[in-house]
Amino acid sequence: MPSDRRLRVVLLAAAVVLGAYQIWAVFFHETPAVSIQGYHRKSADEFGRGAIIAQAFHMEASGFAAADVQFSTDRPLNLLLRCDLTPIDEPNAERTAPAVTQFVTIKRVSGVEWRRLSFPGEEGSGLRWYLLRLELIGAALADDDSPMPVKPSTDRRDRVGVIVSIDNVYGGGAMWIDDRRQIGSLSLRAFSRWRTAFERFRIDVAPKLPRGLQSAVVEIALAVAYQLALLTVLYALLVGDAGRAMRR
Repeated sequence: MPSDRRLRVVLLAAAVVLGAYQIWAVFFHETPAVSIQGYHRKSADEFGRGAIIAQAFHMEASGFAAADVQFSTDRPLNLLLRCDLTPIDEPNAERTAPAVTQFVTIKRVSGVEWRRLSFPGEEGSGLRWYLLRLELIGAALADDDSPMPVKPSTDRRDRVGVIVSIDNVYGGGAMWIDDRRQIGSLSLRAFSRWRTAFERFRIDVAPKLPRGLQSAVVEIALAVAYQLALLTVLYALLVGDAGRAMRR
């Protein structure tokens, strides 16, 4: 029947699109190793008034290289930040390791935007906890060529904040504002040196598999076979149910 044939074509096209998306997502798309973002969020404007925001998170992949943080401003601003990154054993453990400090200028932040902070010195590290501390050193209009203020003023007109959740997020670590523990977490996405999910699988998981499964060719073949089997089953179920319904 023509309608039955059209249905088969539509389902086949949907299966091809789904398969292509999964291939793109696993092998080509940059995906964070850690993503912390609650359902209920707000702007922590204390950050713009000089408060230090700290977030402990567990890096679930080797080679921590960068973190995305959501900043919030009322109009385009250039921000000067102090970023301290400290390896820790767990959120409540004593902080004995020295922090890696860097000063970062983020240009033209307007509204709520994700911006990336890079930490190239951590690329050789393994799976572990980190404490990220952010402090606003200065802020200036994006088109203003005058020197950036050395310290944010408590009576500044421009609002500067970071986006945080006001609900506890599973796997969300711990957050402090000026050394006071808070409910919720900083909105944060942590990236490994290996950008895609497949690259991280090859580094962190593949070496622990039986020798016969450690080959990238074998792993790709198994992934393709699994996807084909899944799509075949779904196609058979949908077309079979549709075909029986139309024959009735």
